Parts: sequence; structure tokens; C-alpha cells
Amino acid sequence: MGRNTSASLSYTDFDSDAYQVVLGGDFYHNDLFVGLDVTYFDVDGGDNDTGLVGEVGYFVDTNWMVSVSAADEDFSDSLALNTKYIATLSNGRFVNVEVSYLNFDNDFTAAADYFWTAQSSVGLSLSTEEGINGTIRAQHFFTPAVSLRLEYVSLEDSDDGFLLGLTGRF
Repeated sequence: MGRNTSASLSYTDFDSDAYQVVLGGDFYHNDLFVGLDVTYFDVDGGDNDTGLVGEVGYFVDTNWMVSVSAADEDFSDSLALNTKYIATLSNGRFVNVEVSYLNFDNDFTAAADYFWTAQSSVGLSLSTEEGINGTIRAQHFFTPAVSLRLEYVSLEDSDDGFLLGLTGRF
């Protein structure tokens, strides 16, 4: 539950009609956070796209971060204000809560993850973004540095998706 610099790779399959690969990284220095994701999206039929999303944040308290993020495409339309808070519970349990406001269509995304140990979590994400309903997810750290993530993404206007992700912290 600490501030761990990391790199991640994920693959999402949308019912074999499309897929997405994301290579990401997070960097922490004192109370400063910087994140970067590179996404490749490919739809059957030859349509594909590569995108970049960056995020800069600051910890206003030990367990509370506020950040701003944007994408390289339609930069001013993709600006988002984000906040993340980690609540410490008893017996080594945690709750991670994240909320984002996306300026283009005044959309909100809210997510919560329950960690019953520092290694294992389950979570839920809900969104008002067009076409996105929500996500159910689970993550487990097999070692202090390596985790596996599995997600089910419910989409409004197209096939739902399954994500498999691998993260390495250092």
C-alpha cells in the first residue's frame, strides 16, 4: 500500500472483436507522482490507434493524492481531475477509493478496492462515461514486486471485455 514506482503491461480482449495492449509506468518521489500509459488498440477489420495518457499528482496528506491527467489526443477535452485516498483498517486491511471528474462531458468515475491483505484485493468501478458501465476487478501480489490483475469490463454499446494485467514494482 506504499508509494511504489512500477511498470505494468495489460492485455484486454473484447470478445475477440478487438483488443487493447497498455504499457504503463508510475514514478513516486517524496510527495510527487508521475504516471504515463501508452495504449495500442486494434479492431478486427484493420482499424487501430495508439494513444498516450499522462498524469501528475501531489500527496496533500500521507494517504491522499490529488492529480491531473490528460491524453495526447484532444488534450483540452481529455483533462481530468483525480483524487485517491487509502484508508487503513484494522488487521492489515485497506480500502482504496478513487474518484475522477472528466471535463469534456462532465463525467465521473468512482472506484473502490478492498484489500483483505496487502497482497490481495477485489474492487468495483462505476462510470458515467459514454459506453462504459463499470468494472469488477481482482489483484494479487505473488511477491512484493509482482502482481497479476484480472478485470471484467461492462460496456454499454459493444461487447464486454476481459483484462489480464501484470505489474512489477521496484
